[in-house]
Amino acid sequence: MDWMKKNPLFYGALIVILATILVSLWYMSKQAALLANLESEYETKSRAFELYLKRSPAPTRANLEALEGNYAELYSLYERTQVALNLNTFDKELFFGEVPSSKTDSFFEIARYVESARSLAGKEEVEVFEGERFGFDTYTNFGPDLEDIETVHHQVKIMEFLVHSALKAGIREFVSIQRELPQEGGNASVVDHYSVSDLFKLDAMDATRIDGVIDSDAFRIKFSSQSYGLRNFLNQVVNSSLPFVVCKIEVGTTVTPDESAKRDVIIDSPFLNPDEGSRVMEAAQIPIIAENESEFTITIEFLKNAKTFELPESWKGETGA
Repeated sequence: MDWMKKNPLFYGALIVILATILVSLWYMSKQAALLANLESEYETKSRAFELYLKRSPAPTRANLEALEGNYAELYSLYERTQVALNLNTFDKELFFGEVPSSKTDSFFEIARYVESARSLAGKEEVEVFEGERFGFDTYTNFGPDLEDIETVHHQVKIMEFLVHSALKAGIREFVSIQRELPQEGGNASVVDHYSVSDLFKLDAMDATRIDGVIDSDAFRIKFSSQSYGLRNFLNQVVNSSLPFVVCKIEVGTTVTPDESAKRDVIIDSPFLNPDEGSRVMEAAQIPIIAENESEFTITIEFLKNAKTFELPESWKGETGA
């Protein structure tokens, strides 16, 4: 250690410098490892960011504003469609009322509907089959199962409107009204328990429903009448505030040659004029075509929303939502 004694200041400084270098090397190696980790993380996040920006459309502020504008425009079209189809023009709670709470209550609701239709048919002098149940042969002696009560309740309300509209339209004979077979995924017990005469299958080509957007309940009503009876019925249905769509009208003849001479004259001829003479009045009451009565079968859908959509963000402030 003579060299230390000979020049302690120099060698002391040298030892400090060497120690500093060693500490620096250790620190640099530690920082290098950290830097390597940061570089790896940066590359990973950079690739994710590039993929994010390449998405179509890229989530930039301008694109987000454009998307919001497009959604607002589509929502406006959606609202106009709701109005055009009468999907929001009637009070659902008021129209459908309270759902019966038991099978017995539902049975009596159906009985009241049938009795009301029979009474109106008598008042309007419309021919009806003596045992006509107006689409509810199934529940002549019992009510629907608990899981079917709400469905049947809605059907009663809709069918009551359709039957009453037909009976008030000036038809000669009411033939039948049916409801659609439950759609795929519906309650199987409905099919098992229903009378065959109560149900019909709606052809998909005739349906107006749109999967995931607009659903519907379909009905088929049949009656015999002159053409003005059909016209009156359709006017009542179409001009109501309810979301009805007439899908299909089928026409068949009902008059045989032997019956043609027995047909009554038109009761309310549009050509009648009280100021005209009796001979003109009598002529106007004679149908131009003697066999002018037909059996009409009308398929009708009652529309309902399958899905509702939220207000656009730009509209929420205006509506107070």
